[in-house]
Amino acid sequence: MSRHRRDYSGPLAFLRRAVPWVVIVCEGTDANGFPCTNMSPAAVVPHIIRLGPAAPISRMLAAPTAARSAVTGARQCSTPHGVRRAADFRPSRRVATNVKACRGESPGVFGDRIMASNTAIEWTDATWNPVTGCTKISAGCDNCYAERFSERFRGVPGHPFEQGFDLTLRPDRIATPLSWRTPKMIFVNSMSDLFHKQVPTDFISRVFDTMEAAHWHTFQVLTKRSSIMRDFLRRRYRADRGPTHMWFGVSVEDGKRLSRVKHLQQAPAGVRFLSIEPLIDRIGPLDLTDIDWVIVGGESGPRARFMDPEWVREIRDQCVSAGVAFFFKQWGGRFPKAHGRLLEGREWNQFPTAPVSEQRAVRNDFTVQVRRDRKLVRTQA
Repeated sequence: MSRHRRDYSGPLAFLRRAVPWVVIVCEGTDANGFPCTNMSPAAVVPHIIRLGPAAPISRMLAAPTAARSAVTGARQCSTPHGVRRAADFRPSRRVATNVKACRGESPGVFGDRIMASNTAIEWTDATWNPVTGCTKISAGCDNCYAERFSERFRGVPGHPFEQGFDLTLRPDRIATPLSWRTPKMIFVNSMSDLFHKQVPTDFISRVFDTMEAAHWHTFQVLTKRSSIMRDFLRRRYRADRGPTHMWFGVSVEDGKRLSRVKHLQQAPAGVRFLSIEPLIDRIGPLDLTDIDWVIVGGESGPRARFMDPEWVREIRDQCVSAGVAFFFKQWGGRFPKAHGRLLEGREWNQFPTAPVSEQRAVRNDFTVQVRRDRKLVRTQA
């Protein structure tokens, strides 16, 4: 009999596939409230993890139905970036290995050290969420992965997303990147929008103070509230361009949202980028003046919308012609990696090296950065 099944029956039957991973030092969520992305389905049920094997069965069974459903024979678990099947997870042989697999530590689990939340997003290394929650502003928000994930835990006492996807300030997280000594690319507010109109300006300023002080990191700030970001950057940096280790981008899902690109071009950002994801309709001609990087990706999740390959090729060709770094993230589908990320037989993993205004961007001699084995190396496009 498989060890995944032995000795577990009766009231604990719903944990049958998760039990080998239940005894884990990680609480199941990292400092940003994400599940440990490389662990078992049990890792997304922090209450079961926290209770541990010695807890009374009655307390385990009292865990919210929404939490228990994550492991009830489904052989898959939801993460902020899609659904991962249980077959993708492997039990660790030692606690030390569990620590590495956790990819993030909850406060107090390993003393006072709080690590970054590693992420499945290909174009970054970690996420940092001093704000969580948001409201929908355009069609690209309709099937928001962050809302889908966080609402699963609404009403779960003590969970980081006990308030679901309601906008929530997290002042205790503002200084977190200062404790991460290893340089990282950090996606700021992957579970929110820093420039949401309900986020106070002084709170945004405190986030900026941290980003400016932690100059060894690269911060990637993405928003749909492009005019608010432009105005804030103008007040903060005036005529100067912001620090080049702080990248600012806007989300553009179709040709109706190109005003966001114009607002970004008007902002004194050190590095400017576009996230054209989810791409749900043709973008058309793009003005890439002073744009340093373009990311394109299809939508994923149970209601993923179609992305025409011709839309992607049109954007890619414009980037190549303008000498702008191009990154193709995924085709999307029911699962994020369902259809891979090859575009015409190759991966496009370009990163910006310097603002376009500081480059001599010749089409056949454009230096970009390519991520290989989690390192950034220079190559010729």
